[in-house]
Amino acid sequence: MESLVRSAQEGNEDALYTLLKSVEKKLYKKAFYMVGNTEDAFDVTQEALLKIVRHLPAYRSEASFEHWAQRILINTAIDHLRQRRTEVDLETVEHVMMSPKEHVEAQVIFRETARELVQAIAALPDLYRVPLMLRYQEELNYQEIAATLNLPVNTVKSHVFRARNMLKALIQHGHEGGEET
Repeated sequence: MESLVRSAQEGNEDALYTLLKSVEKKLYKKAFYMVGNTEDAFDVTQEALLKIVRHLPAYRSEASFEHWAQRILINTAIDHLRQRRTEVDLETVEHVMMSPKEHVEAQVIFRETARELVQAIAALPDLYRVPLMLRYQEELNYQEIAATLNLPVNTVKSHVFRARNMLKALIQHGHEGGEET
Protein backbone atom coordinates (compact mmCIF):
# COMPACT_ATOMS: atom_id res chain seq x y z
CA MET A 1 0.00 0.00 0.00
CA GLU A 2 2.80 2.41 0.87
CA SER A 3 4.46 1.99 -2.54
CA LEU A 4 1.10 2.78 -4.14
CA VAL A 5 0.86 5.92 -1.99
CA ARG A 6 4.35 7.02 -2.98
CA SER A 7 3.58 6.44 -6.63
CA ALA A 8 0.37 8.48 -6.35
CA GLN A 9 2.27 11.25 -4.57
CA GLU A 10 4.71 11.30 -7.50
CA GLY A 11 1.84 11.96 -9.92
CA ASN A 12 0.94 8.48 -11.15
CA GLU A 13 -2.79 8.81 -11.92
CA ASP A 14 -3.36 5.06 -12.14
CA ALA A 15 -1.87 4.63 -8.67
CA LEU A 16 -4.04 7.46 -7.36
CA TYR A 17 -7.17 5.88 -8.85
CA THR A 18 -6.30 2.46 -7.37
CA LEU A 19 -5.54 4.02 -4.01
CA LEU A 20 -8.86 5.90 -3.86
CA LYS A 21 -10.81 2.84 -5.03
CA SER A 22 -9.19 0.79 -2.26
CA VAL A 23 -10.70 2.99 0.48
CA GLU A 24 -13.87 4.34 -1.17
CA LYS A 25 -16.34 1.67 0.00
CA LYS A 26 -15.08 1.69 3.57
CA LEU A 27 -15.23 5.49 3.66
CA TYR A 28 -18.77 5.46 2.30
CA LYS A 29 -19.88 2.95 4.92
CA LYS A 30 -18.41 5.06 7.71
CA ALA A 31 -19.98 8.21 6.22
CA PHE A 32 -23.37 6.51 6.03
CA TYR A 33 -23.25 5.51 9.69
CA MET A 34 -22.21 9.01 10.69
CA VAL A 35 -24.65 11.10 8.63
CA GLY A 36 -27.49 8.62 8.41
CA ASN A 37 -28.62 8.76 4.78
CA THR A 38 -27.34 7.76 1.38
CA GLU A 39 -27.29 11.18 -0.31
CA ASP A 40 -25.33 12.90 2.44
CA ALA A 41 -23.04 9.89 2.80
CA PHE A 42 -22.25 10.06 -0.92
CA ASP A 43 -21.59 13.82 -0.69
CA VAL A 44 -19.38 13.45 2.40
CA THR A 45 -17.45 10.58 0.80
CA GLN A 46 -16.84 12.54 -2.40
CA GLU A 47 -15.73 15.60 -0.44
CA ALA A 48 -13.39 13.46 1.65
CA LEU A 49 -11.90 11.83 -1.46
CA LEU A 50 -11.24 15.30 -2.90
CA LYS A 51 -9.53 16.33 0.34
CA ILE A 52 -7.45 13.15 0.25
CA VAL A 53 -6.27 13.99 -3.28
CA ARG A 54 -5.61 17.62 -2.31
CA HIS A 55 -3.65 16.69 0.83
CA LEU A 56 -1.93 13.56 -0.46
CA PRO A 57 1.41 15.35 -1.00
CA ALA A 58 1.43 16.18 2.73
CA TYR A 59 0.69 12.58 3.81
CA ARG A 60 3.48 11.03 5.85
CA SER A 61 3.44 7.35 6.74
CA GLU A 62 3.27 7.91 10.51
CA ALA A 63 -0.20 6.33 10.37
CA SER A 64 -1.50 3.92 7.77
CA PHE A 65 -2.96 5.49 4.66
CA GLU A 66 -6.34 3.92 5.41
CA HIS A 67 -6.39 5.38 8.94
CA TRP A 68 -5.36 8.79 7.57
CA ALA A 69 -8.12 8.63 4.94
CA GLN A 70 -10.69 7.61 7.56
CA ARG A 71 -9.69 10.53 9.74
CA ILE A 72 -10.25 12.90 6.82
CA LEU A 73 -13.65 11.30 6.23
CA ILE A 74 -14.64 11.58 9.89
CA ASN A 75 -13.63 15.24 10.06
CA THR A 76 -15.53 15.92 6.82
CA ALA A 77 -18.62 14.17 8.21
CA ILE A 78 -18.40 16.11 11.47
CA ASP A 79 -18.17 19.37 9.52
CA HIS A 80 -21.16 18.30 7.44
CA LEU A 81 -23.19 17.51 10.57
CA ARG A 82 -22.30 20.85 12.11
CA GLN A 83 -23.33 22.74 8.97
CA ARG A 84 -26.58 20.94 8.45
CA ARG A 85 -28.30 18.87 11.08
CA THR A 86 -29.82 15.97 9.15
CA GLU A 87 -32.69 13.60 9.79
CA VAL A 88 -31.92 9.92 9.55
CA ASP A 89 -33.64 8.16 6.67
CA LEU A 90 -35.20 5.50 8.87
CA GLU A 91 -36.38 3.28 6.04
CA THR A 92 -32.91 3.09 4.49
CA VAL A 93 -31.18 2.31 7.79
CA GLU A 94 -33.93 -0.11 8.74
CA HIS A 95 -33.49 -1.93 5.44
CA VAL A 96 -29.74 -2.21 6.04
CA MET A 97 -30.25 -3.41 9.60
CA MET A 98 -33.01 -5.90 8.80
CA SER A 99 -32.11 -9.53 8.75
CA PRO A 100 -34.61 -12.05 7.42
CA LYS A 101 -36.90 -13.56 10.04
CA GLU A 102 -39.31 -16.40 9.59
CA HIS A 103 -41.95 -15.25 12.00
CA VAL A 104 -43.96 -12.13 11.11
CA GLU A 105 -44.35 -11.07 14.74
CA ALA A 106 -40.58 -11.29 15.28
CA GLN A 107 -40.09 -9.10 12.18
CA VAL A 108 -42.46 -6.47 13.54
CA ILE A 109 -40.73 -6.43 16.92
CA PHE A 110 -37.29 -6.32 15.34
CA ARG A 111 -38.36 -3.53 12.98
CA GLU A 112 -39.83 -1.42 15.80
CA THR A 113 -36.76 -1.94 17.99
CA ALA A 114 -34.47 -0.95 15.11
CA ARG A 115 -36.62 2.14 14.42
CA GLU A 116 -36.51 3.19 18.09
CA LEU A 117 -32.74 2.70 18.24
CA VAL A 118 -32.13 4.65 15.01
CA GLN A 119 -34.38 7.49 16.21
CA ALA A 120 -32.62 7.58 19.57
CA ILE A 121 -29.18 7.64 17.94
CA ALA A 122 -30.30 10.41 15.58
CA ALA A 123 -31.53 12.42 18.57
CA LEU A 124 -28.10 12.38 20.22
CA PRO A 125 -25.99 15.52 19.91
CA ASP A 126 -23.09 15.08 17.44
CA LEU A 127 -20.66 15.41 20.34
CA TYR A 128 -21.86 12.06 21.69
CA ARG A 129 -23.21 10.31 18.60
CA VAL A 130 -19.93 10.30 16.65
CA PRO A 131 -17.74 8.64 19.34
CA LEU A 132 -20.55 6.16 20.11
CA MET A 133 -20.80 5.13 16.46
CA LEU A 134 -17.04 4.87 16.09
CA ARG A 135 -16.92 2.66 19.18
CA TYR A 136 -19.78 0.29 18.42
CA GLN A 137 -20.34 0.37 14.67
CA GLU A 138 -16.75 0.79 13.55
CA GLU A 139 -15.41 -1.17 16.54
CA LEU A 140 -12.57 1.25 17.18
CA ASN A 141 -10.94 1.21 20.60
CA TYR A 142 -10.85 4.34 22.75
CA GLN A 143 -7.28 5.21 21.75
CA GLU A 144 -8.16 5.01 18.04
CA ILE A 145 -11.24 7.17 18.54
CA ALA A 146 -9.20 9.70 20.53
CA ALA A 147 -6.59 9.88 17.76
CA THR A 148 -9.28 10.17 15.08
CA LEU A 149 -11.19 12.96 16.83
CA ASN A 150 -8.16 14.70 18.37
CA LEU A 151 -9.56 14.26 21.87
CA PRO A 152 -8.07 12.91 25.09
CA VAL A 153 -8.88 9.24 25.73
CA ASN A 154 -10.74 10.05 28.96
CA THR A 155 -12.93 12.55 27.10
CA VAL A 156 -13.80 9.88 24.53
CA LYS A 157 -14.66 7.42 27.32
CA SER A 158 -16.84 10.07 28.96
CA HIS A 159 -18.63 10.89 25.69
CA VAL A 160 -19.33 7.21 24.96
CA PHE A 161 -20.57 6.66 28.53
CA ARG A 162 -22.86 9.69 28.33
CA ALA A 163 -24.12 8.65 24.89
CA ARG A 164 -25.09 5.21 26.21
CA ASN A 165 -26.91 6.77 29.15
CA MET A 166 -28.66 9.24 26.86
CA LEU A 167 -29.72 6.42 24.51
CA LYS A 168 -31.10 4.45 27.42
CA ALA A 169 -33.08 7.48 28.63
CA LEU A 170 -34.33 8.32 25.14
CA ILE A 171 -35.57 4.80 24.55
CA GLN A 172 -37.17 4.55 28.00
CA HIS A 173 -38.84 7.97 27.77
CA GLY A 174 -40.04 7.80 24.18
CA HIS A 175 -37.44 10.10 22.58
CA GLU A 176 -38.50 13.28 24.37
CA GLY A 177 -35.24 15.02 23.35
CA GLY A 178 -31.56 14.50 22.77
CA GLU A 179 -30.03 17.16 24.95
CA GLU A 180 -28.14 16.28 28.09
CA THR A 181 -29.80 17.30 31.36
